[in-house]
Amino acid sequence: MSLQFQNYRAEDIRRNLRRMGARPLDVVAVGVTGAGKSTTLNAFFQKTVAKEGDGVDPETMEVGDYSLNDFFRIWDTPGLGDSPAQDRKHRQEIISLLHKTYSQRGIRYGWIDMALVILDGSSRDMGTAYKLISDILIP
Repeated sequence: MSLQFQNYRAEDIRRNLRRMGARPLDVVAVGVTGAGKSTTLNAFFQKTVAKEGDGVDPETMEVGDYSLNDFFRIWDTPGLGDSPAQDRKHRQEIISLLHKTYSQRGIRYGWIDMALVILDGSSRDMGTAYKLISDILIP
């Protein structure tokens, strides 16, 4: 990873996180199988951190996290849309992560600060993505 990318606005990010009281900033990547969640993470990190599936064959089967540095972490999640049984299991894992909390200085915070929804623009199936957003991300 280039040093320039690692240090890009690093002090701005640190200062804002200190002000928020959050450390690290946690982002979860969600989407349908084959949308490119792991590929997006690898592009973001500028190296292979997450194994990518082949086509629509899923590779990510468990929620996993990758740290860019000590103040930014991104979570890769299994894709949705493979089978009803797998979708139920994966949805529950994602929902559990979204509801996870921690306390700092007597204040309770959500573990996940932001959700990044990865959509496959080449697919006309936006119904699965809509279901993902409405069932999981919108309370």
